[in-house]
Amino acid sequence: MLELLISFTGILCGYVLTYIAPQEISAGKKYFLILKKIVLGIIAIMQLSFFVQAQNLLLGLLFFFILGATFVITFFWKHFLLEIVNYITFLILLVLVSPKEAQLLLASVVFLYGLPTGTMLKHDLYKRSGRNH
Repeated sequence: MLELLISFTGILCGYVLTYIAPQEISAGKKYFLILKKIVLGIIAIMQLSFFVQAQNLLLGLLFFFILGATFVITFFWKHFLLEIVNYITFLILLVLVSPKEAQLLLASVVFLYGLPTGTMLKHDLYKRSGRNH
């Protein structure tokens, strides 16, 4: 249960980061997007290795293709609904991964994914509403 709390506070921390350094968000948008894609790739590889070690290759490949599909879709369609799909997938992964060490490792990487996600969600909300930072 603590792993879920740790992992999903990344979005909150990223959101708070936009209040701490709002002038850096526009300049760092490109790097936040790169970081999100790198961390998503790391999560996909991690979960595949967890399921291979647990000798459940079919389930590992299923999640690998789900995360891979969202990775490819993010190049063409940027929408917050994709983040919901990603986090539902992360939630299921955190529940299914059995060794406690693997859960903690996955939770910390999901936290890292949440930092740029929370920052970009806040930044995109400001852009749509027309307000300046």
